Amino acid sequence: MVNRLTLHTTLDPDVPFAHEATLASTVATAKTSRWLAQQHYTRYGHCNFSPAEALSAFLGLVAWAETGVKPASGAVAP
Repeated sequence: MVNRLTLHTTLDPDVPFAHEATLASTVATAKTSRWLAQQHYTRYGHCNFSPAEALSAFLGLVAWAETGVKPASGAVAP
């Protein structure tokens, strides 16, 4: 199975933040939650992340693949 990390803004006008809960539920039903981490920023906009924030998420995903240590899910400090 492949590790997955999602990054979302809570006030996304294009892709509702509620989709994250739907995804988590679907993944849980499939009993594959161990391969999903979900992080979010409390801000407005679609994919409103800085390059540094996107890089941080990517590096967390790479580290997870290399070390097996899953990134924390939940709010990421602004």
